[in-house]
Amino acid sequence: MTTIVQLCGCLETEDGIAPFVSNELADFYGVYVGQPGDFVWHADFLHYEDALTYASAMASTHGLLLQDITHSDEDSNGTHH
Repeated sequence: MTTIVQLCGCLETEDGIAPFVSNELADFYGVYVGQPGDFVWHADFLHYEDALTYASAMASTHGLLLQDITHSDEDSNGTHH
């Protein structure tokens, strides 16, 4: 199974962290590493560009698949950031 570096928008709530929120709702961007169903938090960034740079470098350096699942509320066709 392929190991993935996953990038997503996150929102801090009273109950904890809600991942996979739109860019408009995101308080920060999280980078997670793992396989489907078994991801582990790796780093947080306030800005998308910084998170993408970090995730891309990690994926490239270690030969991992980058999965950018950020999205905008305005994306009607599922396009990412």
